[in-house]
Amino acid sequence: MTRDEALTILGYAIGMNPVADALKARFQSLVQSVHPDKPGGSAEAFEKVRAAYEWLKDPPLEPSVRARMEKDLAQLRRQLVNIDATVIHWRADDPRIPGMKGPVEEHIAKIEQELERPVA
Repeated sequence: MTRDEALTILGYAIGMNPVADALKARFQSLVQSVHPDKPGGSAEAFEKVRAAYEWLKDPPLEPSVRARMEKDLAQLRRQLVNIDATVIHWRADDPRIPGMKGPVEEHIAKIEQELERPVA
């Protein structure tokens, strides 16, 4: 499914960028009208609307974006190894400093989470 197909299924014009609240409201409205348990509803239409909403809510990563993110992640991991080596040496001299999750590690975790999304 493409972005344009998902927008069309949910009744938006191609190229629109609906906000999350409007998207959810449109989805809920359409789902109620095409639900298989309702008169005139069908499982196929219900599934199309659900798939379009899921796609727009969390679109898959483009391959080029995924490749750039993987490259950035590798670079951040190399930097983290260098930082950890310095900090571990420094912390060994000062027992009052507890181990903590730094901004580099948080950024790596965020990128790893994004990379778990499906490829377009």
